[in-house]
Amino acid sequence: MKIRLMQLVWVMIIGGCSTLEVQTDYSPTVKFSELRSYAWLDTSSEKFEGLPIIVSQLDVRIKTVVDDALAGKGYVQVSETEADMLISYHVTTKDKTSVIYTDRYYGYNTGWVRQGSYYDPMQEPVVYDYKEGSLILDVVESKKKNLIWRGVATDELNFSRSPEQRQAKIKEAVEKMLDDFPPD
Repeated sequence: MKIRLMQLVWVMIIGGCSTLEVQTDYSPTVKFSELRSYAWLDTSSEKFEGLPIIVSQLDVRIKTVVDDALAGKGYVQVSETEADMLISYHVTTKDKTSVIYTDRYYGYNTGWVRQGSYYDPMQEPVVYDYKEGSLILDVVESKKKNLIWRGVATDELNFSRSPEQRQAKIKEAVEKMLDDFPPD
């Protein structure tokens, strides 16, 4: 019982140490320095399983953070017809499993036992299931409708966070994605 409790504590500590991972990619042929204005790509006609996508509080949170970050970089939000670039985002989730090997006796022995003709570490696996979420931010060239930049922020989802903590996590993800935007 004591060993299982220690394993659970270990998994909670490791799970709490997850870090936000960010990746970006862009088209090297685009002169980003010439882009000065943006608009949100109209997705109101998009449907999921035949039903229209409804604007949620999450939508408002993400757009507000992106708007603030782009304004801080000098970009101006305009209508879709006047914009140099169009912005869109997507959110995905994925079920993940992590396996951590822990010492059965937590340092109270040598950690090795003789198994026939060789020595084997006395470790046992601890399996941890979780959900991983990704926020994908796309920048599209408004005239040609080509994707010219994409940022992806991925982290473990924590459903027990308060709305304020969720907003802070969204802000952290967007700011890390846009750190090197524009790329030229």
